[in-house]
Amino acid sequence: MSFSATDAAFEGFRVTRQNPTAVLLWAVAWLIGLIVSALIAAPIMGPHMSELQAASGDVNALSPEALQAFTLAMAGFLPPLLLVQALIAPAVYRAVLQPETRRFGYIRIGKTEARMLGVLVVLAAIQIALNIGADLLMRGANTVGGLGAAMVVNLATFALTVWLAARLCLVAPLTMVRPGLPIREGWKLSGPLVWPLLGVLFLSLAMALLVGLLLALIGWPMSAAMGGAGAAVASLLLMVLIGLGVALITTLIWSPFAAIVKQLEG
Repeated sequence: MSFSATDAAFEGFRVTRQNPTAVLLWAVAWLIGLIVSALIAAPIMGPHMSELQAASGDVNALSPEALQAFTLAMAGFLPPLLLVQALIAPAVYRAVLQPETRRFGYIRIGKTEARMLGVLVVLAAIQIALNIGADLLMRGANTVGGLGAAMVVNLATFALTVWLAARLCLVAPLTMVRPGLPIREGWKLSGPLVWPLLGVLFLSLAMALLVGLLLALIGWPMSAAMGGAGAAVASLLLMVLIGLGVALITTLIWSPFAAIVKQLEG
């Protein structure tokens, strides 16, 4: 059982080149999801924004009230994005697995999307549990063994996260060709392929990072102009660029694993 890692890694570029209209529709969906998520989270975090900015992203530096608000904001921020992902991920996978069904940008609403949402909720729960466990372990290691022990725990949890990502990366695309929630099937299928899957994962992430950096360079003048006379136009263009960026990056990251499933499943 094998696949072409090189062909799979570049599948996202092929999907983007052959389906520009679909990518634009995906960008609109992502933009709507991001706006809804921001509208939910902003009122919750609004009173604590100054403290959050002062903490520079360090959650441990927040007061109990700000930490509670941050937790509630994240709880409200994630559901709309999971719903959008459950809608767009099958569309991206269809562009690879069923390229002839290109109507409406491959977007459908049905049982496949509902099962995809179930898979995404399970994967998100695993990620959240892993993050909480890693944070608790790092705090304990720092208390007992100092900075050195905390760094060892950090490296160990990072390695575990990467390994789990490789073992679970086929679950979502398998949802398109298997019934139910194919978590066990994805885990079993990826077992003998961990190293090639890791190679594809890092290659796709590297290409997505390059695209993200390019979009950031394009968006920097827009963000700099947001305080001037053309602030409204700059803000609108920046929002459009963010939606397009998320659509491109997710396409580059998701498409390779649908291509792998296509090769493995024939």
